[in-house]
Amino acid sequence: TEMKEEHSHCPKCGKPFVANTQFCINCADKGSIVKKFIVLGKRYIPSFLLAGLLVLVCTMANLMIPVINRILVDDYLFPASEGQAPWGDANPYLAIVGLVLAMFAIYVLIRIVNIFAARLRNKAGTSFMNELRTKMYEKIQFLSMSSISRRTTGDLIKRVTEDTSVISDFLKAETAQIIEVGVIFICVSVYFIVTRPILALFVFLPVPITMFAISRF
Repeated sequence: TEMKEEHSHCPKCGKPFVANTQFCINCADKGSIVKKFIVLGKRYIPSFLLAGLLVLVCTMANLMIPVINRILVDDYLFPASEGQAPWGDANPYLAIVGLVLAMFAIYVLIRIVNIFAARLRNKAGTSFMNELRTKMYEKIQFLSMSSISRRTTGDLIKRVTEDTSVISDFLKAETAQIIEVGVIFICVSVYFIVTRPILALFVFLPVPITMFAISRF
């Protein structure tokens, strides 16, 4: 039991190792890991950067739709009994059609750009995953017999396939979500702070405390 505890937990921090490894994510040098990851995937960085830029464009365009919708509802779509002249236009119907067409064009643009960005991420991610699997397989060939004998063939193949699949899924899907959520959070936060500063203060004030509690516990 003591030997199992020694091999399953980090002797430095006491936290459990990553499953089936002697690797402690808490004590690992994150900067070194990121550098190695960048070196391995430097051929695919331009593709991922372009895909990220396209996702950023789609997110910014998506934020324009509520603005156009607000203009359409607040300035044009109101009861005729109110007797208001929207923006003083002689022909408000033309402006309404223009706003609707603008929303439709943005929707179409977002869908087309998202498809292109997804194809770009999938192509680069699949190529990077295949190259990473090849490198991992070659690395296994140079392991000592004592290292290989401690794990079954199934464990080694599982590491090659599943670990690279996790990296591939992160590059293909989660990076786009991080960019999208990050841009929306920044834009909405800025708008919130400008329009409702006192309320924004009460909303964001607990954030550092919450983040500190999460990092500690």
